[in-house]
Amino acid sequence: MKRLLWMGFLMLTGSALFAQTSPSTVLAVKTGTVLDYEVNVNGQLVPLTMKIFLPAEGGLGFDFEAGDVYGKFINSKEGLESASSTNWETPPAGEEKKLGSDQTTAVFSRSFLKDLIQNKKAQYDGQSWTLKDVPAGSEFSLDNKSKLDFVYVESDSAATKFWILNNKDYPIILKVEGNKKGPDLILKAIH
Repeated sequence: MKRLLWMGFLMLTGSALFAQTSPSTVLAVKTGTVLDYEVNVNGQLVPLTMKIFLPAEGGLGFDFEAGDVYGKFINSKEGLESASSTNWETPPAGEEKKLGSDQTTAVFSRSFLKDLIQNKKAQYDGQSWTLKDVPAGSEFSLDNKSKLDFVYVESDSAATKFWILNNKDYPIILKVEGNKKGPDLILKAIH
């Protein structure tokens, strides 16, 4: 009888551990990786596909397509390192938009993420952001299954929230809610 109780306990413990462990996904930031987002444009959900490329001169680029709008964004090497603002303007269809040293698109600068991790606060877009624990019910996962390593930040007013890939080289935006500069979006899949 003791043996049966012991085996039952082991099975329950193993089941509980297994239930708490969810598959983990790595977002490989390399040429050819495709990010599928859902963008909320005035209440309408629009699919956005962004294919990563790494320019020869450094930085981070995205070939993007949203409906009949397509083009390229290139975050400069300098911008990726130390920019302090985001650019949410969509370039005209088919055009390439190279960002300057003080702006990024779809990614934050490395210095912003470093400041957040070290100081729990950082400045971007002319406002203060605070690193926080993710509120219950606001966890981020792909298709409610796979988890990514991310950090969660809120504006001082808590009106805008970002989920950012916790990657010191490429802090890619995974999700944004309450975006004052552009649309809200959420990463749905990685290919």
